[in-house]
Amino acid sequence: MKKKRSKETSKILLWLLLSMCGVLIVNTLIYIYITHDSTPLVTLIERLFALASIAVGFYFWKAKNENLHKYKQDHKIGDIDYEDEVHE
Repeated sequence: MKKKRSKETSKILLWLLLSMCGVLIVNTLIYIYITHDSTPLVTLIERLFALASIAVGFYFWKAKNENLHKYKQDHKIGDIDYEDEVHE
């Protein structure tokens, strides 16, 4: 029997945040359609997308560093120093 892998916390948080962005977009469109006023939601949308872009950027940075570390362990290359890129 295969062992079920648990999902990483960062992936769960990333998908939760991106799904919240999708829900907010739908709610914003409904609110604008009903009231014809989008003034109070401008700040909310701006902040949520700023947070989402930071989260996605962090996730890709984390994945890059993990992959560099794995690549360094799997392929013993003497001339290339991956340590500088991991700590950027």
